[in-house]
Amino acid sequence: MNSGYPALLFVALLAACAPRGELGYTASPDQAEQIETVFVATSRAKEAGGGFGGGRSKTLSFASYEVSIPNAREPGTIKWPSGLVDPDTDFAIADQDQFASITALKTQVERTFLEPAAVDKDGKREVTVFIHGFNTNFAEALYRVAQIKHDYRQKAPMVLYSWPSAANPRLYVYDRDSVLFARNGLAELLNGLARSRADKISLVAHSMGANLLMETLRQIYQDSNSPVPAKIATVVLISPDIDIDLFNQQVSTLEPLPEQFVVFGSGKDKALRFLRFLAGKPRRVGNNVDPGKVEDDRITVYDLTEFASDRGLGHFILADSAALIALINRLDGDANDALPTFQQLLDR
Repeated sequence: MNSGYPALLFVALLAACAPRGELGYTASPDQAEQIETVFVATSRAKEAGGGFGGGRSKTLSFASYEVSIPNAREPGTIKWPSGLVDPDTDFAIADQDQFASITALKTQVERTFLEPAAVDKDGKREVTVFIHGFNTNFAEALYRVAQIKHDYRQKAPMVLYSWPSAANPRLYVYDRDSVLFARNGLAELLNGLARSRADKISLVAHSMGANLLMETLRQIYQDSNSPVPAKIATVVLISPDIDIDLFNQQVSTLEPLPEQFVVFGSGKDKALRFLRFLAGKPRRVGNNVDPGKVEDDRITVYDLTEFASDRGLGHFILADSAALIALINRLDGDANDALPTFQQLLDR
C-alpha cells in the first residue's frame, strides 16, 4: 500500500467520529439579518423535526428552508449549530415549509422570478440545481447551498437535490449504490423544473454528486420527449468523483452538449486521492487536471490547485476558498448572474 494512504485513512476515520453538521433553529427568527432561501427535493427518508436521514425513499419530498447566515463569519466558512443557536455565529433555520408535490415546489420557485434581482441581465429566468457529494448529511448539504448562494451573491433560486448519503466515510459503497438509486428522483426534479417558467437551468454537482448528475443526464437524454436538454445552460462539476473512462463515455451520450460545461479540479485534492484508493485506484476526473484526459474538447477543465490550502482535504475549493470566492465575485459587478462569471474566470 502506498505510504500516503494510511494517513488519509486515519483522516477519514477521524471524520467519522467528528461532530457532524445538524439542523439548528433560531430561537428568535427576527434576529436573523441575512436570510437565504433554499428549495429542496430529496430522496432521503424523512426524520422527526423536519429533516431527512441517510435512508432511501422511493418518493421525493419537497420543501423550502429559510437559512439564517451569521454576520460574524468569513466567506467560505460554515459554523454548525450545537446546542443553543447563536444567530451571530451559527448557521440556523429561521423557517421552513413542506410541499406536497413537484408542482407545488415549482410554483414557489416561479414566485421568485417576480423579484427583479432574480432575473439575469439578459432578462432570462434561471434556476440552479445543486447536487451534493459523498459523506454528506442533510444539514451539511442544506447549509452548504445557503453558504454558496450567499457568498456568490446568487439571487436566482437555488434548489438542493439531496440524495441518501450515509454521511459515513466508511460506507463509500452504500453511497455509490445510493447514487444509482437516486437517479429517477433527480430526473423527476429536472423534468419538473424544465416545465416551469424558468428559461434556463444551471446544474452544479460536487464530488460523487457529479456521477449522479452525469448518470441522470445520460438517462434523460435517452428520452426524446424530455424538455430538460433544451433548458440546460450550464453544467459545473466540482471535484468530480468519477472514473475518467466512465466520464468520457457519459459525455459521449449527451448531444447536444450544454454550451457551458466546466470541470473544476485540483491536484491537491486529498479526498479524491483517498477515494481513488477505495474505488480500486482508477483515475478520478476531479484530481486529473490534465485537460487532455477529457476526450471532448468542448469541456473546459479548470485547475484550482493554486487556491488549495495545505490544511484540510482540499475537496471543495470553489466553496471554501475565500480568495477564490473574492476573485470570482470581482469578475463581474452584476450580482444577479453569478454562474456565468465562472465562465469568465475560465476565459482569463
